[in-house]
Amino acid sequence: MRAGQSSIHVAYNSILEEASALADLEGVVLVHDDVELRDRELERKLGEAFADPGIAVVGVVGGRDHRAMQWWTGERRGYVTDEQQGVLDFGRGRRPVDTVDGLLLALSPWAARNLRFDSERYRGFHGYDAEICALARARGKQVVVWDIDVHHHNDRDAWYGDRRAMRLADLTWRLKWRRDAGAAKRAYWRLERAALRRGLSA
Repeated sequence: MRAGQSSIHVAYNSILEEASALADLEGVVLVHDDVELRDRELERKLGEAFADPGIAVVGVVGGRDHRAMQWWTGERRGYVTDEQQGVLDFGRGRRPVDTVDGLLLALSPWAARNLRFDSERYRGFHGYDAEICALARARGKQVVVWDIDVHHHNDRDAWYGDRRAMRLADLTWRLKWRRDAGAAKRAYWRLERAALRRGLSA
């Protein structure tokens, strides 16, 4: 638990800094405060996953081949129950993805010691999951969904929060990780100019 942090990226980095100093570190599990861990075999399953040195990040649901930051815009994989959307079943078991949803991010000991969330480019809540997964893959590691039983007790009246903040995070991610970043760059500056006209800071 971290309070008073400027962003989730900063908060999660502070957790990884503490964890990486542990000599007997077996992994780090980062979960939202509205996620219920129901799987009694969680420790065994993550131990099995991290026995493979090629795996850096494990989640429960995610996607691949997504051009935008949002994993669900690509080929979806994994399984989770969700208060808003019910059962999201895109196939159970171990499956490779490009990005896992940040409702549960399990990082291997290697990932906890070698990867950090980009707290310079991203602000607020969005983008952390797509960022850390892209970074792991850029370092030659795998991101996978695993059959882990969790339930997401998210607020039925909330969706993705600040849509402008999500849009900025998406553009930031695409500028950093996509080769076809030209359109994202133009859209980013249009959004920034509109904010400045309204007297807002990005």
